[in-house]
Amino acid sequence: VIERDSTRIVQTGDLSLEVAKGGVSPTVEKLNVIASSLRGRVASTKSSSSGEAPFASVTLRIPVAKYGLAIAKINVLGKVLQSNSSGEDVTGQYTDLNARLHALEASRSTYLTLLSKATNIGEVLSVQQRIDGVQQQIESLQGQIKVLADQSDMSTITVNVSEKGAATFVAPTPRSGIDKAFHDGIHNFNAGVARIGPGAGTVLLLLVVAAFVIGVLRLGRRLARSAACWASELPHFSVTQLSCAVRVRQLHRLDVRGFV
Repeated sequence: VIERDSTRIVQTGDLSLEVAKGGVSPTVEKLNVIASSLRGRVASTKSSSSGEAPFASVTLRIPVAKYGLAIAKINVLGKVLQSNSSGEDVTGQYTDLNARLHALEASRSTYLTLLSKATNIGEVLSVQQRIDGVQQQIESLQGQIKVLADQSDMSTITVNVSEKGAATFVAPTPRSGIDKAFHDGIHNFNAGVARIGPGAGTVLLLLVVAAFVIGVLRLGRRLARSAACWASELPHFSVTQLSCAVRVRQLHRLDVRGFV
């Protein structure tokens, strides 16, 4: 028989509360009391009481039927700076998972009957392999149903608590890709310089800049000489000869690179 449950809603809420100075810890304790009084629980608590801006983040699991009452009780604990609430109807998904589970359980029963009637090792191994595959699917569906049932039975409410006048902390965005590689390189370079000595950084920086400038000047001279040489030769070449000359120079460069 397929289980036919009432409507199942995954209910979630997110609130930010501002409390008076020194009120973060007492508010966390009150949140614990609210969860217990509504037959819920505190799933997690993250807090920091050090520094000038103590804060806490508390995640509550409250029965869905008492979600609205929980929100009302939380709202009176401080000034509500932000409040978000959302609900997702998962009744269809839950029913579908149960239907698939019952179908697989029926298939397993059929295979077990066939296994009891198997007359040789080949038949036993073949049927047992099918039973194992069906059992894996059954266990996967049972896990999904359990998670979905928990999410729809118990709502999730996250409450962020901070003191009045405290600056909102914004976590820095982690670097990635080329930006991360560049900054890691700079960091490693600075660390290496610091190990060498206090005045080594300036010396190394000057050497790098000097090498770069010298390289640019040499490249400029080579380009200037090449341009002058070609300018002097152009009037004496026909189009065909010019093409040949270009090709010869290209081959010469390839030969030199291959040799190097």
